[in-house]
Amino acid sequence: LLHPGCLQSMYDSFKHHKELGVVGGKLLDDKGAIKSIGGNIDKETTISSLGHGQDQAHPTYNYVRKLDCVNEQIFMIKIHLLEILNGFTESYTDLQYAVSDLCAKVRKNGDTVLYQPKSVSNELETD
Repeated sequence: LLHPGCLQSMYDSFKHHKELGVVGGKLLDDKGAIKSIGGNIDKETTISSLGHGQDQAHPTYNYVRKLDCVNEQIFMIKIHLLEILNGFTESYTDLQYAVSDLCAKVRKNGDTVLYQPKSVSNELETD
């Protein structure tokens, strides 16, 4: 469930950051705590999800910053960049890994991956 202004703030990020390739937002759980803002990838290619369980209002999670990868449920990419990079790697069965791999390709291409805290969405619980 996208919050008002979610898509616009991601779209506007491309205007303010010319080198931007992918922008992601803040995913909240059903109680309003952060589920994920994205993450960083270590040398062993382990993804460390940032913000899980934290207060969405905490200053640590409310400024634009570079990340290695965005949350797979809330992000935007330049369409021509997606085409240049040949889209998602189809061998990944987990969306988190597919998006993380895409973000790695974006960074390798010389573009930036950013977290935009004004882009907020709640995860919908499914039974």
